[in-house]
Amino acid sequence: MNATEDEIAVMNDVVSAGLKKGQSVAHIVATNKDLILCSEKTVYKYIAGGYFTADNFDLPRKLHFKPRKSQGEKEEKRLKALEGRRYTDFTAYISETGLPVTEMDTVHGGEGSKKVLLTMQPSTSCLLLPFLLHSCTQDEVVQAFDEIERALTPDVFAKTFPVFLTDRGPEFLCPDLLERSIDGGLRTKVFYCDPNAPFQKGTLEQSHSLIRRFFPKKSAYNDGRHNSFDNMTQEKITLMANHINSHSRDSLGGLAPLFLASLMMNPKVNEALDLALIPPDEVTLKPALLK
Repeated sequence: MNATEDEIAVMNDVVSAGLKKGQSVAHIVATNKDLILCSEKTVYKYIAGGYFTADNFDLPRKLHFKPRKSQGEKEEKRLKALEGRRYTDFTAYISETGLPVTEMDTVHGGEGSKKVLLTMQPSTSCLLLPFLLHSCTQDEVVQAFDEIERALTPDVFAKTFPVFLTDRGPEFLCPDLLERSIDGGLRTKVFYCDPNAPFQKGTLEQSHSLIRRFFPKKSAYNDGRHNSFDNMTQEKITLMANHINSHSRDSLGGLAPLFLASLMMNPKVNEALDLALIPPDEVTLKPALLK
């Protein structure tokens, strides 16, 4: 930065005045070449260095971009999320507390599908609870937790879902947000499976195969090209879940998960999540149900 104080003063007047009017730095430099004796890049350096009256808050585009995190920062954040929440921590915690566990995951549609399903399944009843998300992000997962807790009340949520076991997908690596109740307290505990170990939440993985009866990976659906969730609503996803949960299982002694859950869970869960047992002869596990 070799400009003199007088030159900086002149550039300051021109640049700061332009920015206050919403002009971009590129526009200011291009239209004031006789007064601005440096490049656009150098102007940004002057602003960042405090040489001008204007600052970064006068740069509208700068406020819309978050600083990119380096790989080192991302790894540090991931390791912090896993601290005290690895699978070995999970087994020790369950051995000590005996609390019921809910397995959690996401199910993606076909190529081009933006929406995903957040799936939860209490291991005691095998009740599959899928929730439609607009995208596979931490914000969407946290929002789903908050909405479910509001529907159930914090007390019922904490008693129904005291422990979650999930994989290390980036959408779940925000345990502090997932564990924090809408009233500020602790609503649950979150733990993570080992890498490449889907069998550690194998009950839920098996239930995903029933979702694939409606949305098969390699078959066309909805628009004729993608097995997409994009045209789905939560009402249709709940309808699918009710049919899946009304299907009897050998592993449950011939009982349906929804029937078993009704004996074990707070009745408010069924009411709040619109769960309803389907008569056995009406259970349908085919895509036509959702058309």
